Amino acid sequence: MSKSYKSYAERLDDVRLLLEGISKHKEMLTVVGVDDAYIQNVVEQKQLVEQIDADQERLKAELKTTSDNKRKEMKKLMKLNSRTRKLVKMTFPYVGWLEFGIAVKR
Repeated sequence: MSKSYKSYAERLDDVRLLLEGISKHKEMLTVVGVDDAYIQNVVEQKQLVEQIDADQERLKAELKTTSDNKRKEMKKLMKLNSRTRKLVKMTFPYVGWLEFGIAVKR
């Protein structure tokens, strides 16, 4: 038997619906311990999870921006590296290239 997967949004919606139902039938649930303090605890936990999710989404966006910047700067570095290697090859005989980390391919 496989478990059906619920997304984060579906789980939060389940909690929202549960809280709505509890609000409508609070008198009947007080007998089993679902009082105002219990409901407040659920509400606060839901808000905490929503805040953490918002923080996570902000961090994901920030990471994407940082990754894009890294790729752009790495591309610039590789162009400089390529140009510098060519200059070294033009200046030094191939026997000295290894000192610059350039493999001799002859």
